[in-house]
Amino acid sequence: MPPPWCWRWPRAGRPAPPAHASASDRSPGGSATPPAPPACRHRPRAPGCAPPAAAAPAPAPAAGHRRRSSRSPALASPAARRPARRPRARGCTASPRVAPAPPARCPRRSRRDRPRPAPPPGAGGRPAGRDRRRPSGWARAGPPPGSALPPATDAAFRRKPPLPPAAGPARRGRARSRHPRRYPGWSAKARRSSALRVLLLGGTTEASALARLLAADPRFQSVLSLAGATRAPRPQPIPWRIGGFGGIEGLRRYLAEARIQLLVDATHPFAAQMTRHALAAAGPIPLLRLERPAWQPGPGDDWLRVPDMPSAAQALGEAPRRVLLTIGQKELEPFRAVPQHDYVIRSVDPPDPAHLPPGAETITETGPFSLEAERALLEGRDIEVLVTKNSGGSATAAKLAAARERGIPVVMMDRPAPPPGLVMVADAGSAMRWLEGFL
Repeated sequence: MPPPWCWRWPRAGRPAPPAHASASDRSPGGSATPPAPPACRHRPRAPGCAPPAAAAPAPAPAAGHRRRSSRSPALASPAARRPARRPRARGCTASPRVAPAPPARCPRRSRRDRPRPAPPPGAGGRPAGRDRRRPSGWARAGPPPGSALPPATDAAFRRKPPLPPAAGPARRGRARSRHPRRYPGWSAKARRSSALRVLLLGGTTEASALARLLAADPRFQSVLSLAGATRAPRPQPIPWRIGGFGGIEGLRRYLAEARIQLLVDATHPFAAQMTRHALAAAGPIPLLRLERPAWQPGPGDDWLRVPDMPSAAQALGEAPRRVLLTIGQKELEPFRAVPQHDYVIRSVDPPDPAHLPPGAETITETGPFSLEAERALLEGRDIEVLVTKNSGGSATAAKLAAARERGIPVVMMDRPAPPPGLVMVADAGSAMRWLEGFL
């Protein structure tokens, strides 16, 4: 078997065989006979290296013999085995492996590995080119030719130098902060989250006017609450609910669950109980009372002031008279005690028949009422006495003017006294200015 290396014969002279050569390799004259050069697996082969010998074909398997699998090295045939790696022979010059050149734009390369064009000369000592990539992102470039500056380091180029100032007015680095509610891109959700939560206790004309103002202002998130005295209330421009709260504790619980921040009581001037409950349940929540001014008697008016409805019923006297009642539908019970009068009752909703005086006539109408309509009502029903509440406002004030013209006496029920320490305004504009003071 030839030695595990190959040698080449020199051009002149014949070297002696190595010491480990056998006797069969020597000539009869005593000189060593060089053996056949072994096969060399390197490409290109060194001069004198013979091509590799062809492997002997594997014997055909005998009949009935089961062929072994060549996947396992122990069971594979010798011809199928890969020859063992041999050391490189002396003098063999194997060709170096040259990696193929990458394409112009390799899709597997990252942006950092892609070659970048040389930047133009910059200001502030920025190098004109990069010798090689460094972890800092800049090349360690020397000073310009003919300069006495010391060689630059990575720390000098770790931060980009400032750009030269551009022509024109200077610009700030960051955009100027804007108020979120004035910024056009402020979302509706953000506006709702930053809006003040207002609970409006309504049921009056002033409450509807304030609701329209609140609906047009995105700085407030309002809810209108109606007591449910009217069966078919008018649609409102803000979210609204109908029904009571269940006393002071129920109102306090609702204020906490709804996270109310401001409370406005715009209920009827004679809803004294609701005003007391709102004052007791508000606690630290600011409370405002929106109440329109009361009516005041003028020249030619014949008013008889009474504190309550039983007193108004007794003020009618014993003689039968035709009486117009514009007091609503909840306080008709005291007039059943004086059934000798003929009653004409005007209300928004039909009253309960159990509370009506005997023989009473009902009119279902909703204000505002004009002066001509009030004149026709007094003349058509031959009204002799008018019983009403001092509710105030202009929606139902025409009946007082019509009674003044006809010389009809008026039994006027005064308003209850407001609780002490209550902040009060007279119109929706003043209430809106009070709310804006908390922004």
